[in-house]
Amino acid sequence: MKARLKYPIFSFAPKGNMIYVFRKEELYTTTNTKLLKKRKNYIVVDATGTKYVEKGAHKVKWQGIFGYCIRMQGRVISIEYEYGDNPEPFPLRKLQELVAERYPKTRWFKEECWNSADEFRQAIFDCKTFEEMADILMPERKTSVWQRIEEYFLRAGFLMLAAIFLYHVVWWLIQKVWIWATG
Repeated sequence: MKARLKYPIFSFAPKGNMIYVFRKEELYTTTNTKLLKKRKNYIVVDATGTKYVEKGAHKVKWQGIFGYCIRMQGRVISIEYEYGDNPEPFPLRKLQELVAERYPKTRWFKEECWNSADEFRQAIFDCKTFEEMADILMPERKTSVWQRIEEYFLRAGFLMLAAIFLYHVVWWLIQKVWIWATG
């Protein structure tokens, strides 16, 4: 069965401790071939409180140039998930209990600067919606227009410097080859 999920979604293995949060469909449906092989029977809970069980996934297309991407190991693909035929309601309280139990056991917990597991659990149980829980587990990166403009100018400046450098190196090599060839 194919499902129309309402984002953000929470994805986790039936027995693992890590709970993944996806805010956009593009992030959820893009993975690499190595991770796809490891992903079996994951449970997905969307923002409406519906639980789906992934029964399988198949490749839709390659991402990038034939799936090769610098940022990820393996070849990157877009996938489409198949879910079990009987989605079940999954109340917010049950998800809060699951997150409060499992997430402090992960290696990411300490890196996210929580002082204690009790403080984290309190923050999780204070959430009133699935969106609030998603904000705690994975805060949305917000950049201002000025920050984006600054970032693009830095990229453009770096590309121009790289082009000038390559031009000079290539020109220098051509001169050396010409001098060597003509004697």
